[in-house]
Amino acid sequence: MLGKNGGSPQYNTQLYVLPEQKITEAIMFAGSADVSGIANDIVQSIIDENGLRQVEESAKAELTAATIPDSINGVKFVLKAGNGEVILTSELHKSLATSKSGIESVKNNAPNAAIEDQTVEGFITEKNPKFEIFLNKNNEYCFRLKAKNGQVIAMGDGYKSKPSWQNGIAPIKKNAADATVVVEEKK
Repeated sequence: MLGKNGGSPQYNTQLYVLPEQKITEAIMFAGSADVSGIANDIVQSIIDENGLRQVEESAKAELTAATIPDSINGVKFVLKAGNGEVILTSELHKSLATSKSGIESVKNNAPNAAIEDQTVEGFITEKNPKFEIFLNKNNEYCFRLKAKNGQVIAMGDGYKSKPSWQNGIAPIKKNAADATVVVEEKK
């Protein structure tokens, strides 16, 4: 992506170009405004809607300690792409040991998991393990990974388009088994 901005006291401009995708965005505002922030939001929306977000092929699992609102400590794990983007998040676990067990479950189940697209009318119910694709309350495409026993292991974030969630699942299926586990200290 290429970007350029400029302006004067009377106006502000921002230009983004995605040459390979043949997409150009130009924004001009009269007066003061956060043109860069607005333009970036629009570009990110265009990228998501067109399934252009690329998740790096390498992935590593990281354990992250978490605190839930009731001040009850727990542990969750996230699977991150090589660029650090979180592509899968677990439920809150009571201990580090159960969180590590969850990571092993992702490593064992993700590579061979079927994909069940529940957003398609008359979808075919797949056997577990599987990735279930569904629409959340914000009408975004989400996925959850279920183990062989049907238990939800982890979930992916919402995506604006089908190609985007497909780009999210591909590196999980390909690299989860070989992901490096890193334990982070509670902050």
